[in-house]
Amino acid sequence: MGDSNIGTSLGVNSKQYASFRHTDSAGKLQTIGSNDQAQNVSLSRGGDDVGFAWAPVSVSSDGRQVVGNITITGYGKTWTQTVTVARNMGFSVFGSTGNETSTMSVNMKTFSVKYGTVQATFNGVAAKTTVDASDFKAPVFNPAQKPAVVGNTVTVVQSDADVDAASKTTKFDPNFVYVAPKVAGYDFTGDNRKNYQQFTIANSDDDTNHFDLTYEKKNKVTIKYQYATQLGTYFDSVTKSGYDGDDYSVTSPDIVGYKPDIATVTGKLGDKDTVIVTYAPLVNKPLNPFDPDYAKPVNPLIPGTDTPVGKEQSGILTVDYASTLDFGKQKISGQSTTYAASAQKFADDAHSTLIAPVYAQVSDLRAQAGGWTLQLATSALKNKTTGKPLQGASLSFDNAKMATTPGKLTGNVVDKQTVAFGQSATIMTTNQANIPGTWLAVFGGQSDLGQTDGRDVDQAVKLAIPGGSAQQGDYTADLTWTVLDTVGNK
Repeated sequence: MGDSNIGTSLGVNSKQYASFRHTDSAGKLQTIGSNDQAQNVSLSRGGDDVGFAWAPVSVSSDGRQVVGNITITGYGKTWTQTVTVARNMGFSVFGSTGNETSTMSVNMKTFSVKYGTVQATFNGVAAKTTVDASDFKAPVFNPAQKPAVVGNTVTVVQSDADVDAASKTTKFDPNFVYVAPKVAGYDFTGDNRKNYQQFTIANSDDDTNHFDLTYEKKNKVTIKYQYATQLGTYFDSVTKSGYDGDDYSVTSPDIVGYKPDIATVTGKLGDKDTVIVTYAPLVNKPLNPFDPDYAKPVNPLIPGTDTPVGKEQSGILTVDYASTLDFGKQKISGQSTTYAASAQKFADDAHSTLIAPVYAQVSDLRAQAGGWTLQLATSALKNKTTGKPLQGASLSFDNAKMATTPGKLTGNVVDKQTVAFGQSATIMTTNQANIPGTWLAVFGGQSDLGQTDGRDVDQAVKLAIPGGSAQQGDYTADLTWTVLDTVGNK
């Protein structure tokens, strides 16, 4: 107040005039630019009352600035100017006498700032990806509407642990942070599963200030695995958890000797609670006794003939194959005699030239594999014509070895033993735990193979006939190979 040159330039013909000015964004005081910023006044040494009021009008789209009107009244005059200020604004008032050396003090009696408020409404809603939202119970907000300051940003978090992530956003205001209410079976996940949402209060009482809190339904799917031979008994399961609509993909595990009906289970959470995968047994084919490999099965011939066996087994604990013991045609002798068994040959092209010892093969493809015994039971050796048993005859097994696939399997095979006809014997056992696979009891090795009387024979397996006991004719006996589950006593 007071510089007559300034007053004259503004059309004020007095040293006593009042004006208000403001700084720019850099803090530099701006010049007086119009007549309505300076008015003639009559100053009093006793002081004059001046009113200062601020009223917000609108909020910028990013919520960071507020446009409003500053109104000053005094000396019977009113001055008004529209200004834009930061949301977190501050006001100060001071007096100045222009270029003169005298000073003016300001004794603040009242100072009022009007905040713009609107009614804000928050609603809990199920996410659009929810498959079935019939069980969603919207949280209750009390009161349903709350007054909110225009321009403020409200942050809603799932829990206190999510405040840190939300605080890194430009809109974050630590004075307006709330934890979302709980909804049974659902999680508040916010925008893009960040576990928080932010809402800027607009200068409007319409739907602009109706805010939805996004909740996602917690869900899971359990995949159960069973064998076709044991329906309803599940040997394993996998559970995938997440939110409704989430994609899941689970590859069915490889089980030796079995094929699942669903190789890869896929879907969206919420579609199903349970998926059952059934494993059907593959055919347990005979394998090469020298090099057992599931990818290279063999087709054995019945020893002593050119006839393929043509019989395959299926199951989870089976005797896949056992060589027929053939001892050829022999002359009757008055002396005790032993005869070597015919060697094992094969019909398939890949193994047509292979000559191998006779053998027995067991597959244990159970999920909890191991703990079984292979037994051989023999009937009496009888003359097919007369039915008369040949007394004192026996079988001998020498140089027995065990082959397996996979190769890490363990077990025991009886290396050398004699079995009288009509008796039983243990051939092979294993206590291997939880590793499915195939075991072969191979009677003899490469050194036991040879020829006798034009036959390819296996010298490790022999038939012993007491002198003078045999009569003319064909003799046969039944050999029954049985695998016993020694853990389950089956």
